Amino acid sequence: MIGVEARSEQEQQGMTTELAKQEEQAVGTGGDFDASDLAIPYVKIVQATSETGTPGSFFSSDGTEFDTIKLVVLHIQFTRTIYDADKSQMICSSNDRITGNVREPDELLAAAGIAEGPLACGGCPHQDDSQYAKVACKKDYALTCVNIDTNEPFLFRVKGAAMGVFKYRIISAVAMRRKAPWFAAFEMTAVKRTNVRKQSWFAPELKPIQAYDEDDQAAWAALAGQYAHKQEAEPSFGVDADDLPFE
Repeated sequence: MIGVEARSEQEQQGMTTELAKQEEQAVGTGGDFDASDLAIPYVKIVQATSETGTPGSFFSSDGTEFDTIKLVVLHIQFTRTIYDADKSQMICSSNDRITGNVREPDELLAAAGIAEGPLACGGCPHQDDSQYAKVACKKDYALTCVNIDTNEPFLFRVKGAAMGVFKYRIISAVAMRRKAPWFAAFEMTAVKRTNVRKQSWFAPELKPIQAYDEDDQAAWAALAGQYAHKQEAEPSFGVDADDLPFE
């Protein structure tokens, strides 16, 4: 069954064909359109320093707030980012861990003669940066998910302290090609963490709530395929040892 509660066959088909129905019933439009024409909202955890939302909740770019989110992952994008928080400056970003888009070269990039534009990640002086350094080329994940309570897609970026729980719950099994991203549904909550310096923040936690059989996974795969214009349905690009369950 798709979702936490038992659903009728008609309801299951409705979830996986929802976008197709919208395409057929779109009023006041001309020509063909597909998933690439849809704006998928971005969801983030609200921190105590955030300007909008309730700390510890999930806030969507469409203005919706959630205490928890029950989700299925449709796609995993392996990405890299160099961001200087003190300067609020994006130095470089890569959507595939293969090619970086240099925006504001730092000292290492400048020393290597790299001023701007595309850069092969494999030849970058930041390739082997420590993931614990304050300013470094950080590995992260961009997830395309579905909220199974609302049947709506959303984007969620996994970075920093959140990497561990996603790595062990979802990423590793998919990166090792043992499972597809939609092998199970999870409940995502935000829990408060505190370090030895008494600094606190909210981090995501995942709890498996439903494992899917072959028929259900085929239905989710069909839904994931509707977003192929934006991203591939399968996990793609740049998988390395840091994404696996052993260090």
